[in-house]
Amino acid sequence: MVDSRQQRQTLFQNILEQAALDGEPLLLEVLSAVRRKLEESALHAPNVIEQDQHRLSLKLLDSKGKALAERFTPLLRDNFHKKRRLDSQFASLAKDEWHYGQLQGMNVGQAQEQMALTCILQMSTHTTEAALAELNAYICALLNLSTIRPERNPLRPLVYVTSLQELLMQASVPLQIRTDWIHHVPVALGKALLALYAGLNKYLREQGVVPLIAAKADGHANAAPELPSQSQHVLDGMRSLLAKEMSSAATQQAHPSTKFDTTMPTAFNTPTERQQVDQRVASIEKRPTPDVTLQDSAPDVIRQQLMLEYRHTSQALNLEVVSLMVENLVRDTRLLEPIRRVIENLEPALLRLVLVDPCFFSDNHHPARQLLFELTQRGLAFGSVETPEFGAFLMSLYRCVVPLSKQHILDAGPFELALNNMHAMWKADFGQYKHNDQKDSAVKVLQEAEVRHLIARKMVSALEQLPELHRVPSSVAEFLCGPWAQVMAFAEMQHGTDTDDPGHYKELVNVLLWSAQPNLTCSNVAKLTKLVPRLLSKLREGLKLIDYPSVKTSDFFDILLKLHEQAFKPARTHDDATPVKPAQGLTTSLTSPQDHWVAPAEVKVSGFMDFQDDDTSTDAKSAPQDPTPSAPTVLPAVGHWVEMWVKDAWLRTQLTWISPQSTMFLFTSVHGQTQSMTRRSLDKMLANNTLHILAEQSMVDSVLDKVVQQAIRNSLDSKLG
Repeated sequence: MVDSRQQRQTLFQNILEQAALDGEPLLLEVLSAVRRKLEESALHAPNVIEQDQHRLSLKLLDSKGKALAERFTPLLRDNFHKKRRLDSQFASLAKDEWHYGQLQGMNVGQAQEQMALTCILQMSTHTTEAALAELNAYICALLNLSTIRPERNPLRPLVYVTSLQELLMQASVPLQIRTDWIHHVPVALGKALLALYAGLNKYLREQGVVPLIAAKADGHANAAPELPSQSQHVLDGMRSLLAKEMSSAATQQAHPSTKFDTTMPTAFNTPTERQQVDQRVASIEKRPTPDVTLQDSAPDVIRQQLMLEYRHTSQALNLEVVSLMVENLVRDTRLLEPIRRVIENLEPALLRLVLVDPCFFSDNHHPARQLLFELTQRGLAFGSVETPEFGAFLMSLYRCVVPLSKQHILDAGPFELALNNMHAMWKADFGQYKHNDQKDSAVKVLQEAEVRHLIARKMVSALEQLPELHRVPSSVAEFLCGPWAQVMAFAEMQHGTDTDDPGHYKELVNVLLWSAQPNLTCSNVAKLTKLVPRLLSKLREGLKLIDYPSVKTSDFFDILLKLHEQAFKPARTHDDATPVKPAQGLTTSLTSPQDHWVAPAEVKVSGFMDFQDDDTSTDAKSAPQDPTPSAPTVLPAVGHWVEMWVKDAWLRTQLTWISPQSTMFLFTSVHGQTQSMTRRSLDKMLANNTLHILAEQSMVDSVLDKVVQQAIRNSLDSKLG
């Protein structure tokens, strides 16, 4: 029975070492199976070129196989013990995490290799599913974890597949050859790992290891739309599409003639037409789920017609990708229903565009791409149709975006015009320049607060070295390391470092420390009497510099005067004397590197949210369930829209600035309202679920990622099926 931590650790290390030693025979077994498959492929090759290719692969495998197997053991050992990070490109793609940007950077061979590696991982994981789940439970028990965390198992298939890729790269095996090899690896490696895991599970049972119990899996899964094709050419087409490799015929051909083509409309050019749109927008605002159809035929009808009339196979893929992008956006409940209906009505224009201009997919600055990006990013600002600014936003979409659905699209020109008009309306309706001024003012005061805080931290470090600081009451020590450190920092900011003690505020520290010790002042009452008026006057002068609240100033003066009064009382004997409570450690809220003193005027300008220790936990209790659940593990980045619980309501706002030292964060709503907070407060809100990141990347990039991932899954289904 393994019951001590030391025993578990020893057993864990022994298992890793044995698995590393088993790496050589395991790879020899896999390569033997690959050799048999290559022989079959060479025998049944349809032409001489492919036959020669397979024979070359066989020759290199015979010459390098033994050396590869010998090198596999130390490589596995290093990766098991995390001596080197699993930082190959495949490691970031292996778990269905392909991104369109990564696919853009690959050539044909690289994309095929990554697909083959992904196929190996999928097959290995599927083949070993039950045995791997049992091994995960044992490994996590040996690691003394409270729950099963598969990613903590260093023997998981991902480590083997990544190590295999790294091994082939180190051996300088040409890309085409190693792709030919790994194409035949999935079944063999899956069987080899299954045998390995089964043997380890049996051994661990015999050693008396008690596995962790797996939690019940969540049965809810969001099914993604599927691409119609189930073959590798879908992925190849996606890669070409995103890498600007479309044929000249596809990019230069004229737009197909369909009955849905119309001339450039004159909608919204007359007051009557604008009034009609205004009335329609007003009616939509009153209905949470409107039925918006401003074109002659529904988008799906237009899509089907265009699919029947495309002239090149690449155009069919273009149409399917756009349809999937729009479908994903229309299903995304982070956007309000009226916004999603506008996107749905934009689909015909996008479909017509990509038939003549596939650069929409590869060029992030393409006007149509930017239009969709701006529309969705700004759309995240609205959590309710009742938001005052929502009507103006929706109006801009109906006047600038919706007319595209009826236009004859020959190039990106109409989208560029719509984008410019939309920006012009936003500047007028949302007072963008005024909002920028508000943001700039907030940034300025927060920058000053951060610099002042950094200087104050140095002051506190120096103060903590003074023995006298720990002989005075804690309230005095807190004052010196809190407000007074800010005063000294402010004076230094104003006068620079050329002056040793600007304002003579540092000089006051020793005076204050002496005056706060009645056991010292009682022996020199005359000195104290002479010193107090100047001390209080100088304290008042310094605190005014940082706009310290007068109420708090008075509270501290009351404490200080009571300490001074003790010096005038008759001396007591040692037995009945009440010792002054020393400072038993400084208050965290005043000396923590994550906290700042922000003056009331600075609070007003920046919307600073000053949470006490229990404020965010109290807010968390009153906050309703997150309307758009997410579980962010990272801090929001500039540009991210978030939802935060403020004054008993969810507020959508955008992170617009992070201070140079990443200690201050500024959020700005669509109508210019600012909120700012320290890193410590932000961490608390994230932990208490009173702040959620709505999107960690643009919604356009996100839907393109989903399309790429679906293409990968379809290709894998074809291979594994």
